[in-house]
Amino acid sequence: MHELPTAPSAQDAQQLVERFVRRFGEPYRMLACHAALPLILTPELLHNLRNTFLRGQVPWVSEADLLLSELCRPVGYEQYAMDAAVRAHLIATLQARVGPRRLQDVARLLLRYIHHLKRSPGLFSETELQAQQLAAMVCLDEQREAATHTLVAALQRNMSASANSPLPSAVRAEIARLTRLTATLAPQLSSYPELIAYAQIVGRMLRDPAQTNSEAPEEVARPVTILGQTLPAPAVLLPPELRAEKKSFRFTTSALDPASPAFYGRQAELARLRGLCLDNQWVVLYGGPKSGKTSLLLRLEAALQPLARVCHIDFRIIQGANAERAFAFIADHIAEVVSLPPEASEPAAHQTEQHTEQWPLIAEGDGSVDEPEEPQSEQHTSRGPVDELELLQIKHHAATSPFTPDPRDVVDGPTLLRFLNHALAHNALPRLVLMLDEWGVLPDATRVTLARVLRSIFEARHTMPILGKLQIVLSGGIELYDLVAYEASPLHNICETIYLSDLSEGEAVALVTDGLSAAGLDAALVTELAHAIYRRVAGHPYLTQRFGMLLVEAHQSGQITDIERLLVAAEEDHIKSDPLLRHILNEIRTHKLSDAARLLLNDPPRFTRLNDAMARLELLGLAKQAGEQWAARNPLLAEVFSELLDTASSLIPHPSSLTIPPLIHIPAGPFLMGSSDEDRLASHDEKPQHTLTLPAYWIGRTPITNAQFRPFVEGDGYRNRAYWTAVGWAWRTKEKMSQPRFWGDADRNGDDYPVVGVSWYEAVAYCRWLSAVTGHEFRLPSEAEWEKAARGPDGRIWPWGNSWEEGRCNSKEAGIGKPSPVGHYPSGASPYGVFDMAGNVGEWCVTQRGKSYPYWLAAEWEEEYLAGDAARVVRGGAYSSAAKRVRGAFRLYSYPLLRYDRYDNGLRVVSHAPVPGSES
Repeated sequence: MHELPTAPSAQDAQQLVERFVRRFGEPYRMLACHAALPLILTPELLHNLRNTFLRGQVPWVSEADLLLSELCRPVGYEQYAMDAAVRAHLIATLQARVGPRRLQDVARLLLRYIHHLKRSPGLFSETELQAQQLAAMVCLDEQREAATHTLVAALQRNMSASANSPLPSAVRAEIARLTRLTATLAPQLSSYPELIAYAQIVGRMLRDPAQTNSEAPEEVARPVTILGQTLPAPAVLLPPELRAEKKSFRFTTSALDPASPAFYGRQAELARLRGLCLDNQWVVLYGGPKSGKTSLLLRLEAALQPLARVCHIDFRIIQGANAERAFAFIADHIAEVVSLPPEASEPAAHQTEQHTEQWPLIAEGDGSVDEPEEPQSEQHTSRGPVDELELLQIKHHAATSPFTPDPRDVVDGPTLLRFLNHALAHNALPRLVLMLDEWGVLPDATRVTLARVLRSIFEARHTMPILGKLQIVLSGGIELYDLVAYEASPLHNICETIYLSDLSEGEAVALVTDGLSAAGLDAALVTELAHAIYRRVAGHPYLTQRFGMLLVEAHQSGQITDIERLLVAAEEDHIKSDPLLRHILNEIRTHKLSDAARLLLNDPPRFTRLNDAMARLELLGLAKQAGEQWAARNPLLAEVFSELLDTASSLIPHPSSLTIPPLIHIPAGPFLMGSSDEDRLASHDEKPQHTLTLPAYWIGRTPITNAQFRPFVEGDGYRNRAYWTAVGWAWRTKEKMSQPRFWGDADRNGDDYPVVGVSWYEAVAYCRWLSAVTGHEFRLPSEAEWEKAARGPDGRIWPWGNSWEEGRCNSKEAGIGKPSPVGHYPSGASPYGVFDMAGNVGEWCVTQRGKSYPYWLAAEWEEEYLAGDAARVVRGGAYSSAAKRVRGAFRLYSYPLLRYDRYDNGLRVVSHAPVPGSES
């Protein structure tokens, strides 16, 4: 079989294709794309491809033009082949332009052609036909596994035959052929990264066994199991004098090299990430600290290189940067990645030169493995070697050419958008994957600004299709949660979420076994130690390696005698004082999750990702799903944090003992906000009436009642500073507040009456308290959310319609003169079935006074927006309000410290999702 080795650079392949298209025209690109799938082209096969898929789009002479172009080269009588990198680039282009189904149709045509050739022996050898067949099968979902199984079986047979030295030349040549075939088919075998990595290390062993054994001893010594077939360790290719040399396995607790043998597991996540990136689905990669996110991104970067440019940005380099500096930093890195040689400015002689160098082939059974010659720079094909100074000049020319986007002016969202539009405009750039890692080192304001701009860029793809080339991968932990999790957050609903789990028991045990065996420990002892470590840390990637390092050190000092005593000593002396555990504890306190952590360790709640407190603890590295319950991530962490948090004291009430307010679903979509000129009761600040679209949310069916507010009063609601804003806590402390103003008023304090005499500060504190004790996020509604729930989508004046009708609400006209039990006026419900939206009690919103119309959406439940003492919106009116003031569009404002101001103010809660198991 005649295959070309992998090209030295994907960029070279792109340049070849673009030069071909410039010479013959754009329609020829699609012909080349369809012709890229076969490993060997024949005139007959190319004619069938053009006639089947491109009839009338390119002339018949295009077949000869392609076969005789620099994209192809003769490899036999009427046989032509493409360079592997050119082939990969063209296949990726075909998928991007006409979709994966067309690639599958080409593969099926190729299989029919192979079947035809089998009846006409002589043109291809059996080996060549098999390779052609595998190239087609790996493009078909239903046949990819069978093709991989065939390839693995062939490698297994030949590698097993290599156990005897010296290596037979025919076997050596066949192994080389199979590894190069695997490399050629790598883009279609991405779901089997272990096979690709194995073929790469075997290829290196064939070329230079001594150097490979020295540089990658762990990979050389490790067998690999794929689809139930175990491939021998590449060490079988070592000469006898090198096989006896022992190489040490090194545990590591830092980011792993993409080829590191310590990278266990993550194959499913890697395959899913790669697929999402190629499908242009933006991604959020979540994981607790030291969970291996960065190592996984490095692997992903290597896996994407044949098909996309990857820009991996680590924000730790600009820790604490403001938004302007962050935008400039991102643009600088993108410019480095996407800069292309200035082909248009090349000398004319260089523009007309044809690329004629050929790659040496591996002849069937000749016993040799030829190294590909170093490809010459296109600008210097007729000259000698290029010296270092000249290379620098060429690089500078590329970096300053018009084809390189200029990042110098990028300091904000609009300049970044223009920069990306320019950077992505190159036809030679099929896709740009932007990996944004380590968000936690950026200030909150910088993160929010970046997130909002990314959201805008995502939506701009509707009007700027070139942005479809951009793929974003956000990586981090809890610092990304508030940017993604809620409807009001900037990145909500535009990213696919991936949570990193820990290593399985088999993976964790294998990792420890490899490391301890390389250190020279007894095999039986190694297995016992590996399982003992798993029982304590349950596959935690960092802690598994940390224990491994400590045990190697103990072995080297001769201290391994009693296993259990050794593990206990390691925990007491090293693990419990580990910086990771201190970091998790500090984060729990910073994010005010101590009570939630105590609940997790004492009485774990039912599992749901709608439990925000538990989801945050998961991202901090303490919680995980355990069947239908939340649980501590592993026994060691449960033990350590039980001591640190003292779970025996200060326990909060269990959520099951609370009265959780029933919630009503308000579907996503537009509604009419504000008042029209037809409403003669309208004030100027209610105009103009306009259409506003909100995402879905859930709002309390009624205002919060005294029964629902009572656990806050009797618990730690007025004693725990964590629930209060800074200004609110200072006010509560100064005024010595411990309950609502009318808490003891018999006319207002029935269980089913709305709580009244509540300041805005108390309303915010109640929402935070309720979120903490239920593990489900609650907040005050925005002004827009309140109005839509009260009026429905059609802009009606009162919840029931456009005409005032007495008897539908507790307003001044009702003459009651005090609050009434919630839900007492069912005929006054809003179109969504929400009660008491007109009269009874005024309801605090989160929105600040002075928001003009048309209303604009913003993330209002954020620390920065909640801070200060600005006046806030009160909606709905009260029992003392006339008909005008209980309209759905009426806007009233009050200072946050006021507990009444002609109205008895209360509150109603909102959430991003229903409460599992509640009446919602």
